Amino acid sequence: MRGDTSNYSNEKRYIRKDGEIIWVRVNAAFIKDEAGRPLRTVAVCEDITDRKQAEDKIISQNEVLKSLYSLVTSMRTASNTDDLITVILSEACRLLKTDNGTVMRLSQDRKYFTIVKAQGLWVEQVGYKFPATEGLSSKVLQTEEPYITDNYSTEEEELHFLNQADKTGPMALVPLKAETEIIGVLEVSRRWNEENRLFTAAEVELLSATGELAGNALRRQFLFDSAQNRLKQLQGLHTIDKAISGTMDLDLTFKTILTEVTNLLNLDAAAILRFNHKTGIIEYSAGCGFLFEKVPRLELRRGEGYAGRAIKEQKLIEIPDLKKVEKDPVQGPLFEEQSFVTYYAVPLITKGYVQGVLEVYQREEQELDHEWLDFLKTLAGQTAIAIDSAELFQNMERTNLELLQAYDATIEGWAYALDLKDEETENHSQRVTEFTLNIARKMNIKDEELPHIRRGALLHDIGKMGVPDSILLKPGKLNDEEWVVMRNHPVYAHDMLAPIDYLRPALDIPYCHHEKWDGSGYPRGLKGKQIPLPARIFAVVDVYDALTSDRPYRKAWSEEDTFKHIREESGKHFDPEVVEVFLNRT
Repeated sequence: MRGDTSNYSNEKRYIRKDGEIIWVRVNAAFIKDEAGRPLRTVAVCEDITDRKQAEDKIISQNEVLKSLYSLVTSMRTASNTDDLITVILSEACRLLKTDNGTVMRLSQDRKYFTIVKAQGLWVEQVGYKFPATEGLSSKVLQTEEPYITDNYSTEEEELHFLNQADKTGPMALVPLKAETEIIGVLEVSRRWNEENRLFTAAEVELLSATGELAGNALRRQFLFDSAQNRLKQLQGLHTIDKAISGTMDLDLTFKTILTEVTNLLNLDAAAILRFNHKTGIIEYSAGCGFLFEKVPRLELRRGEGYAGRAIKEQKLIEIPDLKKVEKDPVQGPLFEEQSFVTYYAVPLITKGYVQGVLEVYQREEQELDHEWLDFLKTLAGQTAIAIDSAELFQNMERTNLELLQAYDATIEGWAYALDLKDEETENHSQRVTEFTLNIARKMNIKDEELPHIRRGALLHDIGKMGVPDSILLKPGKLNDEEWVVMRNHPVYAHDMLAPIDYLRPALDIPYCHHEKWDGSGYPRGLKGKQIPLPARIFAVVDVYDALTSDRPYRKAWSEEDTFKHIREESGKHFDPEVVEVFLNRT
């Protein structure tokens, strides 16, 4: 009779003489006699190093995914760029268990970095600006790869400000990438101590993934903020327009203009100077933001001072840093008294005649882009129009038409930006706008209503600016919760456009184009002729354009199939009268 056996299995880690770590699994069988005494042992050893390494890699990847999910969840709570940057930095420091961190934004011209958010040792450095060729961030910008140092204080290119470098040990920097473009650098570091725990490869991988997610999120937020800012600019332009057309009192008009200029461009002070063509004297006419509410009373001649130069040369005078230029003998004392750091002067020109100068000032240096300068020039143009309107009232109708064209051009720009964001619908807004106007004319809608229909059609999807990209650009089908968010985009459109008097008459299409004739649409479930006629027209055109356009998930329908579908939806989705006009439009 054979003896009994018992089995033993164990996995153990060993370090070889050459330092290599291996894992071994031992399977042993103990053979005993009938009395239970051991007779012999049979053992098999198996090298399981590859399997253990694979398991460790899976565990590490799972941890990275969990961390990134936590980051994405936290980023969704941010309502603006500043909040988003705060979340990104705090989450990066928490996930990597670091003491310090900074987010450094790269200027549009890629010439310098600005510390826009900091934690730990670097908190006091928020706002610090340095050339993009200096510091460890320059290495990240050059290589577009992470840069890791075990001891920041020993780096030749460390930034020596406020003697904080010697308190910093290991540091990791990764690019903030929006697709392929670097828009900044994310940095985390640990304080110097005896243990000096270094960054692991897994931590660097996690930080790199964080940088990529954060970069794309920031780019989307920048675009959203830009759109919001343009909405405010449009409202500001409309406020100025109302002031110009509503009164011939230049003092009141100037006050409105200066209020909008300082608010919309984030300025400390601004002034309007008038040029008297008869005397050749430039006089300060109005100002705001000056210390002690003191409006300057300087009188300049053409070519004298910065304002005089702007009039003589008929071009923008921009001085980002007054300390770096030779002090102007005429206007320099005023700038010093008012503690101004930056200065811009835009000539006010209408019909080839210089009416004066719009001056703007800041007491702290700020990053300004081309969009800021373009809007400053637009506001200067508005100011010039105000002066010209007071002197030549008979030309008001023409100048108002130019303003309306400027507004519509802005709206077209928004529509174009929305189409660019969603590649599936490129040029969609322009197509459906022209088509909708064509049907509206055939249905005898009054000519004075057509401009509002045009603007409404161009802005029909403006509400999607409030829908997260994770839902808006999702390649697959939306789940029930995502559909709830998506169906709110007409409400977002209403909330964005209703406060703007100029666009309120154009709300019918953005707010109601997803309503259905049988009442099954959204957001309000309107039925039949409760739905505004422009929205009923647009609903047919929108579906036609969508079905006859290629999509990644399907080819475009033929016109025959599309017409059949529209005919079948008559009386359900669509107004039968609109369908009849649409199908017989040629």
